[in-house]
Amino acid sequence: MRRLFVAAVAAAGLAGALAHDSHAVSRRKTLSFGPVLPHASYHTNSVYHTNLLRAQDPFEVAQIFVEDLIRDIPGGSYQIRKDSYTDQATGVTHIYARQYMNGIEVADGDINLNNGASLHTVARDVDPHADYCRALEHEVASQLQKVDVSKPDHGVDREALGQLGDLYDWNCQFVNLPDFMAESPDFASAEDAASGDVTRALLQFMIAATPSEDLSGEMLANTAKYLSDMHVTFQHHLTGEHAPTFTVENVPDAVNPVKGRLAFVQVPNGDETTLSLVWKFEVEMKDNWYEAAVAAEAPHRIISVVDWASDSPVPVAPIPPKEQEGATYNVFAWGINDPSVGERSIQKENFDALASPLGWHALPYSKDPQSKNLRLKHASAIRNTTTTWGNNVFAHEDWEGRNNWLSNYRPDAGSSKVFDYAYKPKETTTDDALEEAQKYINATITQLFYTSNLVHDLYYRYGFTEVAGNFQQYNFGRGGQENDAVIANAQDGSGYNNANFMTPPDGQNGRCRMYLWNTANPYRDGDLEAGIVIHELSHGLSTRLTGGPANSGCLGWGEAG
Repeated sequence: MRRLFVAAVAAAGLAGALAHDSHAVSRRKTLSFGPVLPHASYHTNSVYHTNLLRAQDPFEVAQIFVEDLIRDIPGGSYQIRKDSYTDQATGVTHIYARQYMNGIEVADGDINLNNGASLHTVARDVDPHADYCRALEHEVASQLQKVDVSKPDHGVDREALGQLGDLYDWNCQFVNLPDFMAESPDFASAEDAASGDVTRALLQFMIAATPSEDLSGEMLANTAKYLSDMHVTFQHHLTGEHAPTFTVENVPDAVNPVKGRLAFVQVPNGDETTLSLVWKFEVEMKDNWYEAAVAAEAPHRIISVVDWASDSPVPVAPIPPKEQEGATYNVFAWGINDPSVGERSIQKENFDALASPLGWHALPYSKDPQSKNLRLKHASAIRNTTTTWGNNVFAHEDWEGRNNWLSNYRPDAGSSKVFDYAYKPKETTTDDALEEAQKYINATITQLFYTSNLVHDLYYRYGFTEVAGNFQQYNFGRGGQENDAVIANAQDGSGYNNANFMTPPDGQNGRCRMYLWNTANPYRDGDLEAGIVIHELSHGLSTRLTGGPANSGCLGWGEAG
């Protein structure tokens, strides 16, 4: 612990010694780590090959393959996930199998990740969190050795060092918390019921996850109060599954009730893997949306955590705006990346009739979040809107920088649907720069709505369809989960010089947050740079295609998600 503390202090000291620009990139706290598993391999036998040759249906082929893999694993079973599908354009069938042990889900036991007899062994004393922090500590120490105080920049990459220091601070500040809490009188006196284990494990995660030092300190000082305030509701299903699912209300710093279930996750054990029993949580916070696996037994170590929110990369250089022109959508047309390379023009609602049969401004009342309390004569009735609200995208301002969005401001173009708004920012004093940028919110929202819908339709033609897990409120009977159009925040007030996208599983709204950039005067607006918007929307594409529509935890630990 002392070595970790010393490294953290040293990193913090170095960060303080290096002068920071007043327009430095704002970074939200985010946790992301997990066990490093050995390479998986598949072994088949002659019987498998014989059966495979006879099989014609792709799902039957998959069933034979998986059954061969788990044949010798006591208690092993599997399910073909419901988000498996056949791409009608390519004829390729995408099948996702999830492993179960004695009826309990192996949360990361996807067909392409695990194999071998070691899967039947249950691990009881693993700490991937500490392993991760030791590796990160070594990297911090390595960077500190490169410091050359004789050079103006100290001979190090200031941005990279700052990111490394943040990673260490965010992920490792509470690495020893499980051992400390296991000895806490509040924990020791708590009942051993399943709900008690759930709340204790969840509270420890929230202490580590919250970006508020005041709140984490309050949770540590008043553990018993926070434990008693949380309420667990177990859900009963008639599906024959043995693992309980539940929701937890009144979770500190969570914006919605936390969803959870009992599961197994793989952890390294030499050249093999073993299984660790965990509580799997889905925790939605203001700036994060976590999928976390926390040991079900005390000490409740964090085994893995994935943040479904993804940030934009290093900021681009400021660009000078050009004079704007206006007139259906007055926008930077597809192919014009930003104000520095072209002017706005009048563009039609050029929707793809296959990808967006209702166009960009219509959706069924039954799928409209703003119409939930309406009594409809016909459930299939279509709502036609005159704002930036449709089946694929809900675009609006979010100056408040919070999680409200249903009633946020959107430009209303009236019955003509001519979204023609001025955009001509001018240089101002620093104090007035934000107000100046906000004057053009109508143009900003219009551009974000236009770009996001074009991306939706383009990706649809390349296979990101309803059944593949794309983002739509209504799926036209084509499969997949509904009610997950992209919530697109323009000029999000929670930060500057960044952008991010949160990708929950299919059936839950993706969230795109675009920020202003205060690196120049007048402020630059990320909503007007197509490259940033497309980058963020592509996080949703890659996450849902890689792990399958129902698995958002596949690209959480440094992969290109």
